[in-house]
Amino acid sequence: MLVVPIYSPEIKHRGGATYIAPDSVSLVAKYLLEHPEGSPTPGNKMDFPAMAAQCKDFVELTSKVGDVAFVHPFMLHTGSPNSLRVPRFMANPCMSMKEPFKYDKPKDQLNIIEKSTLRALGVESLSFKITGERDIYTNNRYKVWAEQRAFELEKLKNIGKNMDFEIPYEILTNPNIVTL
Repeated sequence: MLVVPIYSPEIKHRGGATYIAPDSVSLVAKYLLEHPEGSPTPGNKMDFPAMAAQCKDFVELTSKVGDVAFVHPFMLHTGSPNSLRVPRFMANPCMSMKEPFKYDKPKDQLNIIEKSTLRALGVESLSFKITGERDIYTNNRYKVWAEQRAFELEKLKNIGKNMDFEIPYEILTNPNIVTL
C-alpha cells in the first residue's frame, strides 16, 4: 500500500498534488496475473504510459495538513506541476510486503488490498502463484537514507567511546528510533 502523509498546510488545485488513476488497478492486476514471472524481466516491462492511456478516471489528491492518502499498490500515480509555486511537503515511506498477496483465502481472511484486487478483476477468489524469483525493490531514497543512518550510527558509537560510556546495541539497531 502506498501511504502518503501530508505535512503542508494545504495542497491546492494546481499546487503540485499527486494524481491517481483509480481505474488503473484492474489494468495492473490483469497485467500481473498474465505475468506470474514478475515484472520487469528481460523482454517484459510494464508500459505505464500505455496503461495510463486506457484510464478514464484521474483524481488530484488535494489535501490539508495531517491528511493521509492510502493508495492501492496497483494504482498508477504521478506528480503534477506546482503552478502555484507554493512549497508543499509530503512523505512517501518505503513499505514492502513480508509475503505475496494470497487471493484464495476465505473471504473473512482477505486483507483490504486482496479484496479490492479481486473486485477489480471481477472474481471472488483466485489461485495465483508467483513463478519468478521474488526480489526486493529498493528505491534511491531508501539507499540514501540507509547510508545516512549507517553514518549516524557509527557517529553515535564513537560518541559513546569518547565519553567513556557505550550506547546499548539494542538502541543502535532499533528501527523505531530515529537518529538525527
